[in-house]
Amino acid sequence: MRFTHFENGQAIMVNIGEKSLSHRVTKAVLFGTRFSVPLARKAMSLTHEFIPMAHPLPIAPLNSSFKRKAQVIEVQVSCDYKTGLELEAIMAAAGFMKEIPYLGFAAITHKEGGKSGTLERRAQIYREGFSFQKGIWYRVVGKGWLKATEHGLEKVPDFQLEAGDVILCSLQ
Repeated sequence: MRFTHFENGQAIMVNIGEKSLSHRVTKAVLFGTRFSVPLARKAMSLTHEFIPMAHPLPIAPLNSSFKRKAQVIEVQVSCDYKTGLELEAIMAAAGFMKEIPYLGFAAITHKEGGKSGTLERRAQIYREGFSFQKGIWYRVVGKGWLKATEHGLEKVPDFQLEAGDVILCSLQ
């Protein structure tokens, strides 16, 4: 994987000036119960001020929707622009929860538009008796990242995640 925000070991701002507009949609989920739509929208609009190398997005055409299903909150962000909306979706999900520590429990589940096309990822709530599949990574709140292996569940660092990995959260 090539990191677009680094060149010769130095952090850089990606030049999107030459890119053409495309319709982009990103969904993120966050596991929790307390939420605030105004805080979510504010967090989304200020993403570029909190995250280095994030491009400011045109807020007027930036569409967002929020759904709550049991203990899962889904945020969808869409607009026609030159760069992705992943950071905005994650910030909106975290803003939804009124507390920054929840940022670690947010995950991108859908992304479309741009060069990379459409990407999907499953997210679900961990329940007692869940059958972990070997070779897949799981996020279990309070336990960190776990990977199911032939030896059982092994704790692993966040940075070893790969595309398509499953995010699982327990809200005990």
